Amino acid sequence: MRLFFVLFIFFILSILSIHAQQDLGLYYLDNVQQVQQTNPAIRPKFDLNIGVPALSGIYLNHFNTVFTPKALFQNADPTIIIPTNGALPELRTQHLKRMWTNRNYIGLHAKLDLIHFGFKLRENYVNFSITENASARVTLPGDLLEFPIRITEDYTQFDGNTQSFKGFNLHLNHYREYGVGITHPLNDYMNIGVKLKYLYGMENIDTRKNTITATYSSQDQTITTDGEIKINSSGISDAGNQSAMGYLFGKKNRGLGLDLGVETEFDDKTKFSLSITDIGFIRWKSNNRNLIASNGEIGDQVLDLSEQIFSSPTYSQDSIDAILNDISNDISGDGIYSFNENKYTTLLISQIYFGGIRELYSTPKLSGKASALLHAEVYNWRIRPSLTLAYYQTVGRWLQLTASYSYINRDFKNLGAGFTAKLGPFQYYLLVDNLLPLRRTKIQVGDDSDAIPYPKFSKTLHLKTGINLVFSKRKKNSRYFRDSKGNPTKFRKDTYSCPTM
Repeated sequence: MRLFFVLFIFFILSILSIHAQQDLGLYYLDNVQQVQQTNPAIRPKFDLNIGVPALSGIYLNHFNTVFTPKALFQNADPTIIIPTNGALPELRTQHLKRMWTNRNYIGLHAKLDLIHFGFKLRENYVNFSITENASARVTLPGDLLEFPIRITEDYTQFDGNTQSFKGFNLHLNHYREYGVGITHPLNDYMNIGVKLKYLYGMENIDTRKNTITATYSSQDQTITTDGEIKINSSGISDAGNQSAMGYLFGKKNRGLGLDLGVETEFDDKTKFSLSITDIGFIRWKSNNRNLIASNGEIGDQVLDLSEQIFSSPTYSQDSIDAILNDISNDISGDGIYSFNENKYTTLLISQIYFGGIRELYSTPKLSGKASALLHAEVYNWRIRPSLTLAYYQTVGRWLQLTASYSYINRDFKNLGAGFTAKLGPFQYYLLVDNLLPLRRTKIQVGDDSDAIPYPKFSKTLHLKTGINLVFSKRKKNSRYFRDSKGNPTKFRKDTYSCPTM
């Protein structure tokens, strides 16, 4: 128990300065079998759970701490039109600079459960799943984001000074996982869970090293870079050249993964749980192409481009295209670039969950619970926590509702909601960790293109949904104590952390 409180104190101390991405609303939603994706020790309530193939678990998480339409544009009307030639919408450059920190992220994470089922086996619960995982993100240091803005304001302020771009990072990972897990009760008060995964990698981009710095010279208006960057990739250079079977099953990129969890009762109404998921690695061997680049010099074309975008009220698409073309020819011969096909290993982005839930009241048909959950993502050896407070309302065995409030991505404006509904053997669930992305701004490039809706001021978009088939044996014993006349008088509680299936 001491370990739980040490972790609790550690997360609270760090949560106000760091951030993470997550699946928060699912953690205590034990009506659905997908709860074990966050903690393999939490046992689903139904005896047999069968996911509808490719429909049982659909997960989407988009995060953006670099900009939002409200932060980027001075006038974020319902539709923002960015012309291909003419006046630019006014940018809120000073507001953006206040928004950025040393590490800023744009990314997307998607998961699809191809197969997912679980069943009671004596006192244990066993599950099996095949899941497709895809994630992509760009990490942008604050110096890199501010550089084109500040250099248009005053060239001389950077004269001879060095800016660090060491935080720049590219990440892409697409892999399939085959997992088998088991939940086992150690005693009446504690469950443990473990899930073993075989991983099959398909595409990857991994920034292995980045020590790049940049120095500006006002005398000849050049930017000189120093340091080295190494970017590994697998399955990118030959994309589209493989057969379908070779792509889906023939690559030699293999790895192992592990999920661990524990759940324990504190008293009759309270329990705590701790889990670590996605501990693992993938060894990339197929169709690798790794870049190593160091030192170089960029002339005044990149400065012209910055001025076109951030300073000039009007611009010409043709002129920007011309500048971009010149930039590719403006790098001096001092730069060193090389490629190799070496094998390399990447780690999964691990997730840590620690939380507690307490039953507030319980009747034969209704019950209410409140929870607090601390979550952390481990990415590039950095820990990025978030905090969620939630309420769960259960109506009989067919409906469960939840509402939540989260601190995510340095943002306190995250209100979530979700439900699970059981109609016969069919169970449908829907969860969102943030409802505010429903308020969107349409962004249109040119007069003839389609407008793309994008969350107006939210930094996080999250969705988890799916359909399962669920079955459970009827309990022979009554759920009530009875008085001397045989009338039910008191609700009988099953063991909370290890419910009878």
